[in-house]
Amino acid sequence: MLYELLDQVVSHIDALDFKKEAPVLLKELKRVSPGYWKSLRNNMKQKGTKEEAIEIVEQAIAAGILSKIKEIPEIVKTMVSIINDERTNPALRCALVGSLALLVKPRDLIPDDAPGGYGFLDDAILLRSALIKYVNLLPPGVSSLEEEMRILKILSIGVPPRVLPAMQTAIIGMQYGVMLLSQLPPFLLDTTIQMLVQNPMLAEIQAPASGAQLGDTFKLPSEGQLTQTMAGTIYTEGDNISMNFPNGESIFMSESGDILPITD
Repeated sequence: MLYELLDQVVSHIDALDFKKEAPVLLKELKRVSPGYWKSLRNNMKQKGTKEEAIEIVEQAIAAGILSKIKEIPEIVKTMVSIINDERTNPALRCALVGSLALLVKPRDLIPDDAPGGYGFLDDAILLRSALIKYVNLLPPGVSSLEEEMRILKILSIGVPPRVLPAMQTAIIGMQYGVMLLSQLPPFLLDTTIQMLVQNPMLAEIQAPASGAQLGDTFKLPSEGQLTQTMAGTIYTEGDNISMNFPNGESIFMSESGDILPITD
């Protein structure tokens, strides 16, 4: 059941079209997190940015977020490969199966049927975090942990303020879950894996116990931090536009309207 549902989700994400879905995603992003977009507009207007340029930057941010959602299939492929490797530790295999089970659940932190691919934003954040926390691998196309942290911050732009705390708890809970799984005997891990493969709807993220010592973990920005971050500088070269944010992120849009990778 799990792998059949994964195929369906991956096919749906692969079918998302940038030029068609990015405007829909932008509309949804503005609906769920109006404070961020209002702050962005106000900051850019104070710098004398023209309305046309502001709209292009908004479109570029939405396209950048969509580009990361579109990377989910490649992350899924990596995780499945690790799961199928007989050398993989059973606790790690169980943790990865649990992460993929969360991906196929239609109702998680953000419903998967939200328009413009928006419903997979929480999955993009959780899977990218799991890849690093579980197997110490960077997502495809990322060269450093610092770059990945900047990408996660950009993705956090789209998380509704009411969901941000739950998202942070989920990321910490994944790390806590691995600690718990490593203490279980192999036969229980095998049983859990079989249950999740047969019925992935059973997957839940275990919240860490009060006072649990987890070490370093990802820290998503709060709503206030997000709305204070973006007041960047815009550069134009012909019809190409790049926006450099004060905290290091850069987003580029080409003259054809295609989004280019987020880089240093």
